[in-house]
Amino acid sequence: MDFDTAVKLNIYDTLARTARTPTTLDVARALNAPVAEVEAAFRRLHEKRLLVPEPGDPSRIRMAPPFSGVETGFHVRSGDRAGTWR
Repeated sequence: MDFDTAVKLNIYDTLARTARTPTTLDVARALNAPVAEVEAAFRRLHEKRLLVPEPGDPSRIRMAPPFSGVETGFHVRSGDRAGTWR
C-alpha cells in the first residue's frame, strides 16, 4: 500500500471510531511517520479532492467525504452510535 493510501485509511478509521478528525500529528503518530511526510500526503489528498483542510490550518481536516469535521444537519448511525455527524 502506498503512503497516501495509508494516510487516507487512517483518517477514515479514526473518523469512524472516534467521530473526530485527526490532525497531521495524530496520523504521524499512528503511522509512526514523520509529520512532514503526513503533511505532504494531506496536500496530495487535497489535490485529489479526497479531503478538505481547515481554512488557515492545513494540519486539520475540515472534510474527508463523506465525513465532515464540522457539524452538519445530517443524522448518522454507526454501530451503536447515533447523532449529528461531526
